[in-house]
Amino acid sequence: MKKSLRNLQSGFTLIELVVVLAVMAILAGAGVAASHSHDRRTLRNAGLMVQANVREAQRLALIEGRRYRVHFDIENHKFSIHPRYDEPDWQYLPHGVEIYFLNLPRGWMEYLPRGTPGGTHTYTIRLRKGRYEQRMTVVPSGGRAELFNIERVK
Repeated sequence: MKKSLRNLQSGFTLIELVVVLAVMAILAGAGVAASHSHDRRTLRNAGLMVQANVREAQRLALIEGRRYRVHFDIENHKFSIHPRYDEPDWQYLPHGVEIYFLNLPRGWMEYLPRGTPGGTHTYTIRLRKGRYEQRMTVVPSGGRAELFNIERVK
């Protein structure tokens, strides 16, 4: 009879189960926080990459005396800088980053051989990853490509 009573009493106490659940909840919370930080960092790097390429297109147009385009493919989340009549050499945005908004009428902007834009518009590009969004404003006539703070999307 003693043997069967001992077998019935084996297992975890309520306190042990609560402690294990509390530890698991803390670890899960830390994982979520790390994920959000990673999304913000990835989005920031993607914004810097696009910004650098917009500036590079202007620099190449000025140095080489040719028209250069910055071309965006919203559906496939990629972009390219290339001379006007050459085929695009596409660069993909990091995994999970998408071009969310683009107010370029044809999906591209062009720099003329003097490094000046083919127009006087101000363009807005919005990148998104997860719950975060980053806005970039490009003023080709002033040679500016400005990144703004990353915002949480509601």
